[in-house]
Amino acid sequence: MSDDTDRGGAEQLGRYTLLRRIGKGGMGEVWLAKSTGAHGFEKQVAIKRILPQFSSNPHIVNMLVDEARICVQLSHPNVVQVHELGEDHGEYFIAMEFVDGQALSRLMRRLRKQGKRLDVLEACYIAIQLLEGLHAAHIQKDARGKPAHIIHRDVSPQNVLLASNGQVKVIDFGIARARERLEVTQGGNVKGKLRYMAPEQIAPKTVKGAALDHRVDIFAAGIVLFEMLAGRQRFPGDNEIDLMDAILKEDTPDLCREGLVDRPLMDILDAALEKDRERRYPDAAAFAAQLRSYLYKRDPGFTAERIAKRLREAFSSGGDAERSDPRREATEAAQRDVDTGGATPLHGADTTDHEATLTAYRPRETRAPASGRPAAALDDAAGPSDPTRLRKRGRGPGRALRTLAAGLALGALALGGLYLAFRPRVPAPEPSTTGTPATPPRDPTTGDPAAPTATPPAPPGLAPEGAGVILTVVAVPATARISLASQPDPKFVSPAQLKLLRGEAVQVVVEADGYVGARHTVVADRSQQLSVVLEALPVDLVLHVYPSDAVVTVDGAPAKPGMKVRPGVPLEVRAEHPFAVTRAVTLTPVPAQPLVVELRLEEVEARKGARMAKGTIAIDSRPIGADIWVDGRKVSGLTPHNEPVLAGTHRVTVRLGNSEQSFSVTVKDGERINLSAQLE
Repeated sequence: MSDDTDRGGAEQLGRYTLLRRIGKGGMGEVWLAKSTGAHGFEKQVAIKRILPQFSSNPHIVNMLVDEARICVQLSHPNVVQVHELGEDHGEYFIAMEFVDGQALSRLMRRLRKQGKRLDVLEACYIAIQLLEGLHAAHIQKDARGKPAHIIHRDVSPQNVLLASNGQVKVIDFGIARARERLEVTQGGNVKGKLRYMAPEQIAPKTVKGAALDHRVDIFAAGIVLFEMLAGRQRFPGDNEIDLMDAILKEDTPDLCREGLVDRPLMDILDAALEKDRERRYPDAAAFAAQLRSYLYKRDPGFTAERIAKRLREAFSSGGDAERSDPRREATEAAQRDVDTGGATPLHGADTTDHEATLTAYRPRETRAPASGRPAAALDDAAGPSDPTRLRKRGRGPGRALRTLAAGLALGALALGGLYLAFRPRVPAPEPSTTGTPATPPRDPTTGDPAAPTATPPAPPGLAPEGAGVILTVVAVPATARISLASQPDPKFVSPAQLKLLRGEAVQVVVEADGYVGARHTVVADRSQQLSVVLEALPVDLVLHVYPSDAVVTVDGAPAKPGMKVRPGVPLEVRAEHPFAVTRAVTLTPVPAQPLVVELRLEEVEARKGARMAKGTIAIDSRPIGADIWVDGRKVSGLTPHNEPVLAGTHRVTVRLGNSEQSFSVTVKDGERINLSAQLE
């Protein structure tokens, strides 16, 4: 390939014009290209193609066809879209979506060099989007409606792209497992990066049922989340046997004890990294749901813009210490690809990432050969049919050839991430939904939810096949957050207009603080309106009544500690005392806010002409200046303080900083009680 070709030249591949080569491996390469149409229409794409000298190799062609066949089934915002598999004069290629952004691995390396790491909520958001893309692949059905059984098997930061607008994309299904593949992995072989493998990939006999399933991707996604949160590799080191031992035996480091995360998030991470796959999350959606709940409880307004901002800050021209020549990066990556037997992807992977071809695993103590030779020489001692043989890279010419034969093709074709490096900016795609971004404010005067703005439904009648339709979602309360289960971000408020394709089945999620969330499945056969009214959750009733021995009723029933009331329903709170004026108030609870009622009853002395029995509590403390509570009410003034009270029993609390002392005293008519609190 000449330098002119590297710069694009005028080379055509099918209906695509190649603009710039952005990656090359031992058997394949990736190009930035464009397609043209009528009236000057142009679209940029990424082209992955087999090098001409290998186009006649059926083994390599089948692997490219496998990747295209798997990816073309997937249509999800968190998966890079494959447009077509093409052939031009004997050269095979895949045309796929072009993403303007950075690989997650490169962002993590950049932040480490800057002495930083991803914010906890940023890491959770990226993991959620990664899991959404994986779940879409896991539940994908083929053209006959049967499960496609797609497993990525190579989930890692190198295979997660962060677009410049904050979108997250999963790439490189080149070694994915799916039903009816043309090229099947040889019996017992495991493909992928060793440090992201699940225990059952290394030691299949340790699980019930040797067949791998989608839970290997859940484990790998947990490793990715761990590394984002910790700012370091979960399984460091270069020795493959040590790595396998660590994956099978080591407990997950407690990031909560390290002060990096809180306990709820560590519990979520632990569940994803269970060594027993039966104890992991049942699917990627369940993992994502836990993270989503954690994220939006702490920041309901979190959007992809936070990720976009992080990318801009990390890769700004002023602080870009890694500004590199794309041709040099591609050359270095291609060299790693040859040196490691096609193991390392060409999109910024760390050279310490191992991609092993394993036939079986035994613990270190069982691998010493009878001859007493060192374990490092075990491969040379093993015969060709030895079932425990681990093929390592860089150990003699014979092994290098075997490694190349077994793994070079797949690794060389794992180029999906390269097409995002050092490329011209392109406009971000339009989001699939429109509406008003969700915000949590409510009416400051009444607290009532605002009435929704009704949007008239579209006229009846089916839309043409493949046409776009509008689903208008009207929610009560109007501040509810509306999203699609398959695309939880961005979120919108009522009325939200969701752009769908006719025949598309979607699940609409409506959530609001203080309400029971709702999910509705809609088949988009026409433009229509969906109205959703959420049920408000009960709220706490908090009573502050003086005197404390007053009798309090709520709608005629005695008030009880921990009582809850229904929002939106007016209720009467009444307080009565034999020596005070009865008071009653009618209030309407507001969703997601406790109803706080304060009633201070007035003495009846003036009305009845009779003197009420009263006394005084004199309160002092050492040191002075402490706060005072009498019958649950903070009184004015600091110690020393004299508080007039009605005759009866009262509870007094004196507090200074974290030190406090409480008293229960009975005051008689005309009596003065002296209290002194000794505080630390």
